[in-house]
Amino acid sequence: MSSAVTKAEITQIFIVLGLTGVGKSTFINTLTNYFKNGSFPNDIKVSIETKHLKSTEGLSSSELNIHDTTSSQTDECTIYKFNKDGINYEFIDTPGLSDTRGIEQDEININKIIDTVSKVPSLSAIIILINGKDCRDVLSLRNAITRLQGFIPDVILNNLVIVFTKCRKDTCTFDLKLFGDLQSNTTFYMDNSTFSTDPYLWSQDSLRFLNLEFQQSMNTIDRMLQTIQQKATISTQAFTDMQSIRFKVKETLHQSKMKFQRIQQLESDIAEAQQQLGVHSNDAVKFQNYTKSTIVTRKDQIDVDYHNTICSNCDYVCHSHCGLQEISTKGDNAFKKCTAMAGYDYCTVCPGKCSYTVHYHAKKKIKEVTETLEEEIAGMKVKYQQATQGVASAQTQITSISSIKSLVEVAIKSMINVITKSCQELKKICRGFNIVDELYITLQQMKVESRLLTSHEAREAADTMINAIKLLSKSLNENCSTLQHSNDDNNNNEIIMTRIRNDTDNNNYPIYIIFQQIMSIIYYFLGIQSINP
Repeated sequence: MSSAVTKAEITQIFIVLGLTGVGKSTFINTLTNYFKNGSFPNDIKVSIETKHLKSTEGLSSSELNIHDTTSSQTDECTIYKFNKDGINYEFIDTPGLSDTRGIEQDEININKIIDTVSKVPSLSAIIILINGKDCRDVLSLRNAITRLQGFIPDVILNNLVIVFTKCRKDTCTFDLKLFGDLQSNTTFYMDNSTFSTDPYLWSQDSLRFLNLEFQQSMNTIDRMLQTIQQKATISTQAFTDMQSIRFKVKETLHQSKMKFQRIQQLESDIAEAQQQLGVHSNDAVKFQNYTKSTIVTRKDQIDVDYHNTICSNCDYVCHSHCGLQEISTKGDNAFKKCTAMAGYDYCTVCPGKCSYTVHYHAKKKIKEVTETLEEEIAGMKVKYQQATQGVASAQTQITSISSIKSLVEVAIKSMINVITKSCQELKKICRGFNIVDELYITLQQMKVESRLLTSHEAREAADTMINAIKLLSKSLNENCSTLQHSNDDNNNNEIIMTRIRNDTDNNNYPIYIIFQQIMSIIYYFLGIQSINP
């Protein structure tokens, strides 16, 4: 038995990508007619049911909502298998990019595409469908192309096929510069209205026009397949490698989840401690004057070397240098002979005109002394002491929490470095991957979506996420030099980051906002599933 590979053993696998509503289902139905020898108008083959045509092939796949052309009509990756001339053809129909259900749905769709491609051994081509006439929604288009650039490996770029739908070559208005790194020399044009119009409305002129479109589409498919067969098939290992790196980032984020929560709690603790510091500081100022000053006058006895007649009631020297023999007993009758008594039973000098019985001799004189007394106000001292202790405690707490927070921030910066290095690895596999570009596109898309929200709470949540993306962009841009390999990349990133900086320089958002939301953001632009908390 010959070991040569026969035609019957050849399998060519294609992945079909495009924006929502670009016509991927029409493309699959056109392929079905090509491979199954369909004819217009009496034997039209339909794999995917449309608004006007029922499925004829008995396949399980159908358009999700055939009446809604604004949302992705293909919600899962579906493989359509055909055989022609002994060659097996497998076309993977994928969910649309820039889905109108939002960026979260885009994340889900991207993840499904990567998972599906990673499971097949090789690809013959990646077919990107673009509406050749509709360039009105430039933001969605740029978002889709940026996303495509970010997950199509360089090794497959030579096998990239672009098909402009809903136009001919002479009616195509698409600006090829929008493709960036996804430029391709293999380009085709296809306009097949058979599957989007109502057969009951087909006139004779319509039939002639639609038949011409149908036949031209068959010829286009034939030329496209012949061109692709001249290209070598490409292993999907690069997709697997990219997915592995993405999950490395996922693992890093998972390990850091508790740190994000810790940062938020620490920020809350610091805010509370600062509030308490303010309260205690105000109290300390309020109660710092917990004493009151009182001026008092008192009388002191001062020693002298002579004796005086002193009134014990009035604390008064009634007769200085008394000439009587010093009397040692208070109230002695002899005091009546003192000049101060003038022979009476009472003193004529002291303020109280007191009885001689309260007078005595002593080698003292009376002097009035004025002094200021500091009197403590009941309770205020205790409150002041409590306030100063509270100030010291709050300052210590803030210092302690700030130290812990700094350690956590160092750990998170380390995580950012891991993400950056992972992005550098992705860049080596896929030069179109640009984290700053993807974040900027994400930011603009979210701004558009947030304007459509009617709930106040929902808009606040969206604004929080938008602010988080801005801050994350700044953080990752600090490491962008490791991701940039050309002056064009440098200039492009600088323009984008200038826009982001202009949006954020006048806002001081709490650090926990970025850390709280960082996982969801990274999950989005890396196209991986979120981790449930």
